[in-house]
Amino acid sequence: AGAAISLGRKRQALLNKTTSFYMLRRTKEEVLKDVLVGKVDQVVFCALSPIQIELYRRMLAMPDFENLRRSTEACECGSTQER
Repeated sequence: AGAAISLGRKRQALLNKTTSFYMLRRTKEEVLKDVLVGKVDQVVFCALSPIQIELYRRMLAMPDFENLRRSTEACECGSTQER
């Protein structure tokens, strides 16, 4: 399998070298630089609805989320490893 992968990579490199002269690569920024405008992020904070609050609390109570939140703490089994 290793020999086949090596051969495939060599042939891919040869193909890239052979076709690179004929291929034109352009990015959106190059082609549409007069049309595209800069990205603007606007963050709006708002209160959660009662159902969103309940769903958020349920998510926080999930074991997987709790393990993620406490991932840097030592394991409760007594070992010195992190969770």
